[in-house]
Amino acid sequence: MSAHANLSPVIDEDALLREMTMPSANDEAVAPVEEERAPLAPVAERLRVDAPTHAEAESLPIRSQHSDLAAIHDLERQAREWRVVARVAEHHLKQLVAAQDARDGAYRSLAEIAADVERTAEQLSEALNVYNKGDLSHDLDGVFEESGHVLAGLEKIVGELSVANALCRSAWQAHARSLRDEQNLRATIQGSQHG
Repeated sequence: MSAHANLSPVIDEDALLREMTMPSANDEAVAPVEEERAPLAPVAERLRVDAPTHAEAESLPIRSQHSDLAAIHDLERQAREWRVVARVAEHHLKQLVAAQDARDGAYRSLAEIAADVERTAEQLSEALNVYNKGDLSHDLDGVFEESGHVLAGLEKIVGELSVANALCRSAWQAHARSLRDEQNLRATIQGSQHG
C-alpha cells in the first residue's frame, strides 16, 4: 500500500450515479423533471468509465487524485444546484397554471356579465323610447336600478380580470426566468462533461 492510499477516498460510483439521476425520497415522480435530469446520466457514466480503479488511484500522483476529487465534487455540486433549479421551475409552472386558470375564470365571468349588460341596456333603451313617446306607465327607476347593478358587477369583474392578468404575467415571468436558469445550468454541466 502506498503512502497516498489514505488520501484517496473510495467513491461509490453507483451511488453517485443514483444520486444524480434519481429523485430523493421527498421528490414527487414527475416525468418532465425526470426527462430534464437525463443529461446528468452521461456525465456520471463518463466519470464511471474515466475514473481510475482503486489500484490505479493509489499509483497516481497526489495532484491527479485531488483534481479527480475536485471534478467529482464539482459535478455533485452542479447536480444538486440543477435539482434545486428544476424544482423551482416546476413550482413556478404550477403557479403559472393556477394563474392561467384564474385568468380564464375571470374571462368566463366577463363573458357572462357582458350578456347581462347587453340585456339590461336593451331593456333600458326600450323603456326610454316608450317614455319619450309619452307613455309614463313604465317603472324606469327599476330598469335604471337593474342596469346600474349589472354595471357595478361588470366593474368588479374587470378589476378582478386586471388582477388575474397581472398575476398571470408575473407567474409567466418567474417561470421563464427559472427555465432560463435551468437551461444555463444544464449547458454548464454539459460543458463540463465535454471539457
